[in-house]
Amino acid sequence: VQDWINTLGAKDLAPNTVRQIYRAVFKAIIALALDDELIARTPCRRIELRAATKAELDPLTAEQVMAMAAAVRPRYRAMALLAACTGMRWSEIAGLTLDRIDWQSRTVKVDRQLKRNATTPEFTPPKSKAGIRTPPLPSLAVAELLQHLSQYPLGPAGLLFTTPAGAVLNQNNWRRREWNRARTWAYGVPRDVTFHRLRHTYAS
Repeated sequence: VQDWINTLGAKDLAPNTVRQIYRAVFKAIIALALDDELIARTPCRRIELRAATKAELDPLTAEQVMAMAAAVRPRYRAMALLAACTGMRWSEIAGLTLDRIDWQSRTVKVDRQLKRNATTPEFTPPKSKAGIRTPPLPSLAVAELLQHLSQYPLGPAGLLFTTPAGAVLNQNNWRRREWNRARTWAYGVPRDVTFHRLRHTYAS
């Protein structure tokens, strides 16, 4: 087994890929073989794997962020800038309510996200405990949020961002109708850019 793992590494497969093949596929097969008594013991002992590598960030430039913000419909401009300024996920921004913003300290409390495919304001916790955080709001984000609130009414449960009809946002529909359209028109931005890359800008 160790020779096989070493061979996979020699084929220029990334350490993360090798670990995934070994742990998620090979060890699962071995577990089934043990359960069916096809083998007497597991060969997965003292196997050395190369350390996993962190995915490299691929942030957008400040100009590209502003280009995307200009390309999305005005109703969702603040969403793009909020992601770039705070590192919030799409679901966290779509589930953001007014009571989570502390205007005095200029921070936003991130302790929940909009439930996937929810049709009413339903919230779930962040992906991990580390996801519960209170990032600062830069002046640009504060200005954009105030501008947004002056133009668009709050949605159900105090949601800041909704559809034009005031309904809860659906991520698949929003990506198809809003983001895909915006990245087609944004000047100097890769056509395959994802909303998630805005978070990379914050992390960088």
